[in-house]
Amino acid sequence: MKALRIILRQSSANYRKEETVLNKMTYPLPPLSTVIGALHKACGYTSYHDMDISIQGDYESMHKEPYTDYCFFKFNNG
Repeated sequence: MKALRIILRQSSANYRKEETVLNKMTYPLPPLSTVIGALHKACGYTSYHDMDISIQGDYESMHKEPYTDYCFFKFNNG
């Protein structure tokens, strides 16, 4: 069995919850699927490799208020 320990720090990140549509609620730490996908990309895997993942960490602050992004489109009728 091989083990790998990675220590990462980020000044800011947004790991949006998949069930949210109108607001930007986020997880405080990356979900397992995000970490597994990043490891597969970093290792150059082209097929799925099963792995046991543990995500542990702290975060200093997190905005818990949902917010909405407003986007305006201009249509050209001519």
